[in-house]
Amino acid sequence: MKQIRVAILGQGRSGRDIHGLHLKKDTERFKVAAVVEPFDIRRERAAKEYPGCDTYSDYRALLERRDIDLINHNREHVAALKEKGAHIVGTVDFTQKVNALLPEEMTKKYDIILLMTKQRMNGEIVAFLKDYLKEDGALCT
Repeated sequence: MKQIRVAILGQGRSGRDIHGLHLKKDTERFKVAAVVEPFDIRRERAAKEYPGCDTYSDYRALLERRDIDLINHNREHVAALKEKGAHIVGTVDFTQKVNALLPEEMTKKYDIILLMTKQRMNGEIVAFLKDYLKEDGALCT
């Protein structure tokens, strides 16, 4: 099985203590290839905790890389995906143009919505998304 090379943006509670902890335990499937963290002390700690990973203070350094398969998102990341596309690796290796949207840019109803947010926000987010889900659609968490 090919390892999925992951970039973690932020080494706070979620980035380190939830996602990072899981990724460190499942090294057969995942390799933390890069960490973006504005605080020096957290970047230094990440370099020790994820052997061989590169660390950056600014996420824009990731845009030049072609070996990252999974990147967390925010407003700036969506803009970058729109501009540069997403790099897809598996049995293929290519950069794909994507239709990345911010919530306020959503205009249609969807068959499937994949919910990838912090659980403490689920109630608010699901209430927002229900108007964008087709009647027979599925919301996957």
